[in-house]
Amino acid sequence: HQGLMNLCLNARDAMPQGGTLRMTAGLASGQRIAELPLSSKGAVIEVSVSDTGMGMDGETKALVFEPFFTTKRESGGLGLGLSTLKETVANHGGCVTLQSEPGQGSTFSVCFPAARPLGHAVSTRATVDGAAARRPVPAGLTVLVVDAEPIVRRSWCRLLKRSGYVAVAADNARTALEYCSSGPSAPALVVVDLDLPPVQDVALHRQLRELHPEMQVLLTSPQVDAQRQADVMADGAQGLLAKPVSPQNLLAEVERLLSLADPPKSE
Repeated sequence: HQGLMNLCLNARDAMPQGGTLRMTAGLASGQRIAELPLSSKGAVIEVSVSDTGMGMDGETKALVFEPFFTTKRESGGLGLGLSTLKETVANHGGCVTLQSEPGQGSTFSVCFPAARPLGHAVSTRATVDGAAARRPVPAGLTVLVVDAEPIVRRSWCRLLKRSGYVAVAADNARTALEYCSSGPSAPALVVVDLDLPPVQDVALHRQLRELHPEMQVLLTSPQVDAQRQADVMADGAQGLLAKPVSPQNLLAEVERLLSLADPPKSE
């Protein structure tokens, strides 16, 4: 993220009179892959940042990735951004390339080998020790994530989708209740922030269990102790995780609960 931000800032600085900054991402073509200095010649993801600025001459291009080389010394540039980016990307098996000509702008491309063959469906889930679980996720198995924090909703839904689940998000208790009441079928499991404001003074996990007794409910909270865990379990929840929750622990607990759950019933 920081590396791409630096590329965008450099592109901005290269266009003092204005211009166009363009960022693209996608699969590199076969011809492009053959040109790249990568040991792996499988699928490659390429993220490019282009500008229509002043461009670079040959001497500048030869030095641009060298530590402490900068064309912005007067404005406080240290000359470490591009060298750090190149080293970081190389440590992850990728490379950074540059295309530029004086007066014709510049394009920096960050290239990484794809993590898995494109089109390969993820049908396994990570366990706590990082090994892959061999049981495939049943098609259409839905997990609802209810949390007030956007970054939590996004990251957990992304994790669940990559692990084969259908992931849906809600940012408050009322939206979650509406989803569970109006959908054609209930989610198999709901991950709920225990500290969300209740609806009509009734905790969300209690209302969900009243709506769908077969639904599994996993609670999360930054404040977890033995007494609170006993209280929520007695109140109908099946699990309680302390925030921040690691991806491994979240997936392991989801898998544990769903292995005990009956399939969600159609309305």
